[in-house]
Amino acid sequence: MQPSKILILDEATSYIDLETDSLIQEAIKRGFKDSTVLTIAHRINTVMDSTRYWFIDEIKVNDF
Repeated sequence: MQPSKILILDEATSYIDLETDSLIQEAIKRGFKDSTVLTIAHRINTVMDSTRYWFIDEIKVNDF
């Protein structure tokens, strides 16, 4: 089976510990390396390896 071209994760790892979160992020990187992954998260560790970040601060979107 071929991975999806786009993967959207909305707080997918919010209720697990940081070590398990890290393992899941590594698996996502390997399994979806040729896909666009959109991750919505409160924990900065979850998105640290992302190519692009958007931070929402009140109602202003900050692009980094």
